[in-house]
Amino acid sequence: MIRIQLNSPLQRLQFEHAGGPIEFGRGRQRTARRCVVSDPYVSGDQLAVEELSENRVRLANLSGRTAVRIRDGADLAAGETRELGLPVTLAIGKTSIEILPGASGSPFDGVGDTVEVRTIASSTDAGPLQLGELGDRPTPEKLTRWFETLVSLQTAATGSPEFFAEAARALVDMIGLEESEVFLRRESAWESAARYPAAKRGVSESGSAPPRALAEMEAKNDTVCRNPAPTAGRTAAALEAVVAAPVRDREQRTIGCLFGRRCRPGPNGPPNISPLDAQIVQLVASTIGVGLARQEKEAEAVRARIQFEQFFSPVLARELARNPNLLTGRERAVSILFADLRGFSKLSERLKPLDVCAVVSDVMDALTLIVVDHGGVVVDYQGDGLMAMWNAPENQDDHAARACRAGLRMLEAMPAIGAPWRERVGGDIRLGVGVNSGTALVGNIGSRRKFKYGPMGSCVNVASRVEGATKYLGVPFVVTAGTRALLPKSFAVRRLCRARLAGMNEPVDLFEMRSDMPQPEFAARAVTYERGLAEYESARFQEAFDVLHPLLAGDGAAKDLPSLRLAERAMHGIDAPPERFDGVFAFDKK
Repeated sequence: MIRIQLNSPLQRLQFEHAGGPIEFGRGRQRTARRCVVSDPYVSGDQLAVEELSENRVRLANLSGRTAVRIRDGADLAAGETRELGLPVTLAIGKTSIEILPGASGSPFDGVGDTVEVRTIASSTDAGPLQLGELGDRPTPEKLTRWFETLVSLQTAATGSPEFFAEAARALVDMIGLEESEVFLRRESAWESAARYPAAKRGVSESGSAPPRALAEMEAKNDTVCRNPAPTAGRTAAALEAVVAAPVRDREQRTIGCLFGRRCRPGPNGPPNISPLDAQIVQLVASTIGVGLARQEKEAEAVRARIQFEQFFSPVLARELARNPNLLTGRERAVSILFADLRGFSKLSERLKPLDVCAVVSDVMDALTLIVVDHGGVVVDYQGDGLMAMWNAPENQDDHAARACRAGLRMLEAMPAIGAPWRERVGGDIRLGVGVNSGTALVGNIGSRRKFKYGPMGSCVNVASRVEGATKYLGVPFVVTAGTRALLPKSFAVRRLCRARLAGMNEPVDLFEMRSDMPQPEFAARAVTYERGLAEYESARFQEAFDVLHPLLAGDGAAKDLPSLRLAERAMHGIDAPPERFDGVFAFDKK
C-alpha cells in the first residue's frame, strides 16, 4: 500500500492506493485506476505508478512530450520508466505528487479509491471569477481563486504556446473582457502568440493586423487604455474599449504586449475599461515578462551547465551555472598538468588519418575521465595532448596531490587504453606527464563567443616545458620543486636535476614522480642518485661517477635511465673538465 498526496492550484488530494498500477492524467480512466488531475500542463495520459516490494515503486512516463520532474534527481523523460525508493516527490506542470509508504492505522486504511480532503473551488462556484464579482467585501474563497489565477500563470511552462494561451485566458477570466491577445515583438513586426477565445471575432478593430493601440503603447512605453464616447450614428453595441500593456524583459525593454477588448455596453452606456481593470492587465503583462525572463535565465543556466560539464565535475558544473562569478579572472595558486602522447609522429605514419583520430579520441576520453574523477578541470586539448588544472574555480587545499595522483593514474591506465591498438602501432602507446604548481591568473581565457576556462602565466609555460623534459630525462612523469613542496612525504620522488628549460631564463629543480605511496627500494636508489647528483653539481665528476656506479649494475639498471645519463655526464666531465660549470642541465627544445 502506498500513500499519495497531490497538490495543485485547484486540487488538494490525499489517498491510499491498495495495490496494482494507478495512473495520473487529465484524461479519463483506461484499464488502470485513474487519478484525474485538473492541470492544463499535465498530459491526458501522464504517469503510471506501480508499487513494488521493499518501499519501492515503478514510475512510467506515459506522455509523449512532457517530462516529469523528480525532486533531487534527474527528470523522468517522456516514455521513460524508472524504479525509485520511497518517499519520492514529483512535479508535473503546476502539480506536485508525493508518494509515501502506506501508514498502518491511518484514516485511509483499506481505501483504494481517491478521497478528496479539500478542494479550493466548490462545485457551485467553480467558474471563472471576474474582478467585478469580487464586490466590496469579497469572501476568502473568491480572493483565493482570483489570486490562484495569477499564481498558476507564474508557475506555468513559460514560453510554450500553452503559457501564452493561459495568459490570454486569464485576462478574460479575471476582468471579464470579451477578447484578449498576446503579441510578441519579432524584429520590427508584431506577431500574435496566443488569442482567447481562439476563434477570431467577426467584427474587430484589428482584423488580421495588430491593433492600433500597440503603436500608441509602444510610443508611450506604458499601458494604454482607450474607452469610446457615444458617437452620432453608432450605438453603444457597435463600440469597443481596448487596453494594451507592455511586456518587458529584464532590461525593461518592451518585447511584447498584452491586448484586450471589452465590447459589452456598461451600465451607463458604451463599453468601459476601468483604471483598476487596466492595472490588472498591466499586472498580468508583468507576470508574462517575469516568466519570459525566468525562461531566459533558466535557458542560460542550462547552456552554461552543458558547457561546464564538458570540463568540470557535475557538482561543480551546477555551482558554476548558479554562480558564474566564479569564472571571473583572479590570481590563484594552482597545479597545472600537461600530458602528451610519445612518438605521435611515428604513430601517425603507421595509421590512416581516421585511425589516428580514433586513437587520440580514445586516449583523451580516458584521460579526461581521470582528471574529472580527481576533481580537476580540463582546460584544453592540444593535438595529441591535454592540459588540466586544480584549485580553481573551487578551493582544493590538496591540489598538488590531486594533480599528481591523476598523472599517476593516467600512466597506470595507458596499457589498457592502448591494448586494442598495440598490434597496429607496433607497440605500446606511451605518455609523458608534467606538473607544476604556482600562481596564475585564472578565468575565461577564451572569448565571449568561445568559452575557455583556464590559467595564464609563467606557471603554465613551466608546466608545459616540464612535460617536454620527460623525453630527455628518460622518465614518464616529472614535477617541479613548487609541486614537490606541496606534496605529503608519503609520495615516492627523487630530484633528477636542476634544469634550464626551453625559453626559460631561470633554472628549476625537477623531480621524478614514481608513486603516491612509499617504495623502499626506489627510496634507497633515490638517496644514492641524489648523492651522486650533488657531487656532479659540485664539479666532482669522479666522485659522482663512483657514487652512481652501483646503480648501473643489477636488475634495475636497464630501466634507470636518469642514473645512466647522469653517469655519462660525469664521464664527460672527467674526460674534458669544463672551465666554467654550474651543474644545470640545459634543454633547448620542448
